[in-house]
Amino acid sequence: MVEKVIEEFFVKGHPNILGKHKTTIEFTKDNTLTKKGDCIIGVSSEKGLNDFKSSFKKLAKHKNSRIICKLILDNYSELIEGKGAPNLTFNNKEDIVIRKSNFICDRTIMIGANKSAIDIDRRLIKLLQNSDTRMKVVFEVSF
Repeated sequence: MVEKVIEEFFVKGHPNILGKHKTTIEFTKDNTLTKKGDCIIGVSSEKGLNDFKSSFKKLAKHKNSRIICKLILDNYSELIEGKGAPNLTFNNKEDIVIRKSNFICDRTIMIGANKSAIDIDRRLIKLLQNSDTRMKVVFEVSF
């Protein structure tokens, strides 16, 4: 039997979104962004990691859990796949970070991801450079 929990929220675009980081993708509740934040592809997030359902957190902490992130904007969608880990904390109230590596901190939602910010379709990144853009983010964890 496969258990599955879904979390959905929206983020906004920002003129300084570059999407050039080679190992991470980040969403933040902050509404400002400098060009140094080249992993951030969404600001003014409706959720931080701490806001996720306890059922999502519990499944994501299983060593064999799979996590999928879908980015949905206009006619574009992007799928990012990775895995959970027992030492994920979900304590961060502001940020959500997807990592290609196995590094874990309080901002990490998944490790071993198949994509980072640099891998996101450049047409999607271009749309996200508009402050009026709203992108739907869907995380799905299964075990």
